[in-house]
Parts: sequence; structure tokens; C-alpha cells
Amino acid sequence: MTYDPTMRLLTVLNLLHGRGAVSGTELARRLEVSPRTVQRYVARLQDLGFPVTSTRGRGASYSLRAAELPPLTFSREEAVALGVGLGSLGLLGLAELAPAAASARAKLRQVLPTEAAGQLSTLEQHAGIGAAAYTVQLDEGVWAAIVEALSQGCLLEMSYLNAAAERSRRRLRPYGTAFYQGRWYLVGWCEKREEERCFRIDRIEKADPTSDTFTAPSDFDVLAYVQRMMPHLPAPFEVSVWLALPAPQVRLEGELGWRTDLSDEAGGTRLRCLRSERRELRMLAAGLLTIDAEIKVDGPPELQEELSQAAARAGQWATQGTDNPGLTRPLGPG
Repeated sequence: MTYDPTMRLLTVLNLLHGRGAVSGTELARRLEVSPRTVQRYVARLQDLGFPVTSTRGRGASYSLRAAELPPLTFSREEAVALGVGLGSLGLLGLAELAPAAASARAKLRQVLPTEAAGQLSTLEQHAGIGAAAYTVQLDEGVWAAIVEALSQGCLLEMSYLNAAAERSRRRLRPYGTAFYQGRWYLVGWCEKREEERCFRIDRIEKADPTSDTFTAPSDFDVLAYVQRMMPHLPAPFEVSVWLALPAPQVRLEGELGWRTDLSDEAGGTRLRCLRSERRELRMLAAGLLTIDAEIKVDGPPELQEELSQAAARAGQWATQGTDNPGLTRPLGPG
């Protein structure tokens, strides 16, 4: 163990926390120091106000009264980091955990020193962090099941819907998760395919940890695997469109597709979303033409091109229809 007095003190606290009495011999062995050095560490912790108690004699032991621990000591920078991290879950597709994040922040404020708690409160009041338009959100229950399986080292049974809308049951030895290009992926050994596989977590409909355990490879790089398996992913098209409509009148289903971000802007609504394929831009362009309001497409150029082509096709079809008497017949009674 590298010699660092501060780290040694933190290690002693970690070894004592929640374990009842720990013998001096055990602490000395874990710290790779002499029992006398352990006594000095304990004395230093007591001087700092930590409620460490000890018994004397040959079988000397130490314990920590957790209920009497002093407030957590976070610097202002650490408090800001905690606040930003808890408030940024939506950016990582974890917006459903927002209530849990709010509860965690409330608990933090109760134990943080006054100055750090003030920093956290200021951040909450003056920093708005919304969900990213380009991030696929996850189901809280599925995410919790994955975390449990990873922490327990157990197999995961799940129902998975692939890109072709084909549903299958899988048993997976989960190695880990990775966030890549706006999506979360779960990587592990798939018993059905008998090989390592990568699954989009937003396509996992249901997941349940099992009682079967396994040992995951210690040197497996989950993110590198995801990046290696998906070199074909195209650069996403970042769509930005202004519509002369209030946000409540802009329908998210049907003509505009799904997972879009709407915000008020200049008397109308700014629509932002991410599309990964050209055909999706074509569908979006067709949907925009159905909106009875002024629109301005700021990007990408590919969407502007698709919109122009769709409008030209619509105009051509309308012109061709004038030669059809059935289309020019006046509507109304009689």
C-alpha cells in the first residue's frame, strides 16, 4: 500500500464503518503497518472528532459509532460537482431518476457543512438543466434491474425488442454499461447467441436479476467494445426548426415523430431533435409540410433539401390532379 497519511486515515474509517469491532491485528494487516502505528492513526482520528472507541489488552479492537459521525466535509467545488451531477441525469437519459435525485440533494443539504450546503442551494436556484433533445431516455425499472445484476454479479433475464421490432427472451451475463452517441448500451455474454453481445437499454422492455451468479472478466472495456461494434453509426443530423405555433399546438406524435425537444422562442416554438438516417429526415420533412403555420428550417442542410424536394413533389402531384374531373368537381350539396 502506498504511504499517504491521509489515505491511511480514510482507509481506517472505511474498515471500521458498519462493521462493529475490528481487531487491531486485522487493521495492521490490512494497512500493512504495525499495531502501534494503528494506535497512532486511531488517536489522530479521535483528535479530528471521529467517534472511534477502543478496547485495551492483547485483543485490542476498535469500533466507530456511526450515529455520531460529524457532518460530511465537502469543499465548495465538491458541492457544485454533486449538484451538477445530480441535476444532469436527464442529459444521460436518466430523467426518470429526477425524483430520487431531488431526494438525494435534500439529504445532502442536511449533512453538508453550512457553506457547502449554501453552494448546493444556490446551484439549484440559478442553474436550470433540462433533458437533452438527443438523448434516449431509459426506464427506471430496467435501469435498476441492470444495476442490481451488476452489483450482485448475477445473470439477467430480459425481454428485448430489436430494430426490426422482433421480441426475444435473453439470459445475459452483464459486464457493464456504456453511454455512446446519446444512447445507453448493455454489454455481456448472451447465452442465447453464445457470444458477447451489445444491447440498447432503451429497447429492453423488462429485466429481472436471477439468483445465478458468474464472474465477469476483470479487463473487459465495455465502452471500447461498443465503439468497436458500431463503427457504422453515421454522424447524427441535428435538426433545428422554428414554427409559428405555441408549443402545446405542436404535436409530438405522428407527423413530427418522437423524442423531440420544444422550447418557446420569438413568439413561436423551437423544435430540436436528432435523426441518424437520411430517410428519417425525409419523414420529418413530410410531416412538417402538414403543419398549417410558418416554419423556418435552420438546419441541417439535408433537411432543407428534403423539404424542398417534398414540396416540389406535392406541387407536381397537385398540378397533375387538375386534369382529373373528379378532383375539380365543386364540393357541397347536390
